[in-house]
Amino acid sequence: MGGLEKICMRIAQGVKESGSDSKIVTRFTQKRRSLEEYFSVSERSRSFDNEGIPTTVIGLTFIQRLLLKPVYKLIWRKSTFAIARFIYTKALRGALSTACKEADVLHFFGSGFEMLGFLSKEVASRYGAKFVIEPALHEGQWGDLWVDKKLYQEADLLLAHTEHEAMVLQSMGVPAERIQVVTLGVDFNTDGDAKSFRSKYGIEGPIILFLGRKTKAKGVLRLIDAWSSVLIKHPKATLVIAGPHQGKESFQLPVSSLDLDDLDETEKQSALAACDILCAPSEGESFGMVYFEAWSYGKPVVALDLPQLRESIGKCDAGLLVDKNTGSLSEAICRLLD
Repeated sequence: MGGLEKICMRIAQGVKESGSDSKIVTRFTQKRRSLEEYFSVSERSRSFDNEGIPTTVIGLTFIQRLLLKPVYKLIWRKSTFAIARFIYTKALRGALSTACKEADVLHFFGSGFEMLGFLSKEVASRYGAKFVIEPALHEGQWGDLWVDKKLYQEADLLLAHTEHEAMVLQSMGVPAERIQVVTLGVDFNTDGDAKSFRSKYGIEGPIILFLGRKTKAKGVLRLIDAWSSVLIKHPKATLVIAGPHQGKESFQLPVSSLDLDDLDETEKQSALAACDILCAPSEGESFGMVYFEAWSYGKPVVALDLPQLRESIGKCDAGLLVDKNTGSLSEAICRLLD
């Protein structure tokens, strides 16, 4: 469960606790899919209870897969986008309408190219419901292209995670009165077992933890490039890289490092408890929940100097913000270890 999925779950639970009904409707629950797979791959349709929230998975029939097959190629051009939207809406309108019947608000998490937002808007209009978007926009990476602008302008309300995200949305033509900045809540978890984590992997010295998807955008390659310089000053340090392999990038594991697959919540908390520094030099963030999770254990963080992170890490001085130079990254890690 990534950051946005966790936010979705906590909002649904909060709505329920306030006395209203809530449910989650999704296409996928078991594995993060590429954008192309959104239109060709499917889980089976089913409904189940997920941490107290009714959850419905909308699967695809054989006919729907045939209908959606050309959509991925059509979404990239303005001249063919209307065709893609028509096909996607035609294929899935019935299923989403059934799942969202009697809804007063449809709260969509995501951006434009997934197409589910445009379908959600149509279903919301059909039932007279309000349409809210929480885009978790990563400036320069996703959520700020022409198709996203088109989707955002159809929303009744957009929820931004930072003032900077709100500013970007306004620059895309969304009126300020339809944007609200909502600082996120974070699960305050201090149950991690540092001793068991270190014992399990035989680590005695300082631990620098990378936690996230192992992609270039999340900064794992940048951190690996900086690691040899860290070892010169701190040869007993260990780099722990934890998270799912989600990108096309491959990397050679450096010396004094450990590569872990996607962790369950218990082991994730233990890794945070065991580390000395969280280093997640992501090239784009909407809010950056992982830094707050590290702070639950009193751990300093190293991140890239992004406008969004100046509102959190920068303001409270609970970590170091660096430029994209790998030398700056290694110097920041060594400064904290010193």
